[in-house]
Amino acid sequence: MKPSLGAVSFLNSRPLTISLEPPNDFFDLSYDLPAVCATRLQAGEVDLGLIPAIEYARSPMPYAIVPQVAVGCCGAVLSVRIFLHDP
Repeated sequence: MKPSLGAVSFLNSRPLTISLEPPNDFFDLSYDLPAVCATRLQAGEVDLGLIPAIEYARSPMPYAIVPQVAVGCCGAVLSVRIFLHDP
């Protein structure tokens, strides 16, 4: 049985997951929102998870970080926006 990997469903994770999409011999891959990936990993529903760094820090589980694999940026990210109708 292949290990299961829960990955973030956002485009910025694609470089890390594209080679793992079916058909592959390595992982059963599923995509979810970042918080859902963290919840599924903590619940044992997936064996590995691409989760937010804050979820790693908050978790009571003894997670391990895979070295040299991350979604990151040098400089401003500019992916979080707040829109409102009020001036």
